[in-house]
Amino acid sequence: MNNVLLEALKNGTDQLCYIISGKVLLMAEWRKERDWLSIVSFGFFLIIVGVIWLITPDPYDEFVAFIKDLHLENITENVYLPAPASPHPVVYTAVAQFCLAFGVFHIIVLGLRIVFKEPLNRKSGTVPSVIFWLGASYFLFALAAGNISWFAFLAGLIMIVGLMIVVSSLIKLLFFKYKP
Repeated sequence: MNNVLLEALKNGTDQLCYIISGKVLLMAEWRKERDWLSIVSFGFFLIIVGVIWLITPDPYDEFVAFIKDLHLENITENVYLPAPASPHPVVYTAVAQFCLAFGVFHIIVLGLRIVFKEPLNRKSGTVPSVIFWLGASYFLFALAAGNISWFAFLAGLIMIVGLMIVVSSLIKLLFFKYKP
């Protein structure tokens, strides 16, 4: 780390240096390290939240009613989980629409990462995101339609997290080159 900094100083560079993850980077290198698609993703997240808020009828009251309706339900001996006392299809549909839009957006991000030839770790981090958002959307739409119960929805989320872990691990095992 010090060698890079000393080399930059010897060459008389007037560029700023940054230390990122233990590496000293010149300004030009630091710009390459930024994940611009993640910044775009955050902006798209805010746009989707705004659009869903606008198209959902009476969103504030619906979400407040959902929160107030939550209670602890006994699952097994000494195990309690929060559950709504009644269904809230407007809330479930709004969140499902958000998840669907964000999942489709992550597919686009994955395509852009491939086109821009971004590092494998960024591509492999996007795949589980796609799985989560689209999977959550599927289970939320099923919950909104009354096809599954609240606890089946929670079980679905647990399965999605498990699938994300498996897929992420397989991608890393198959495509990352480990150096002993």
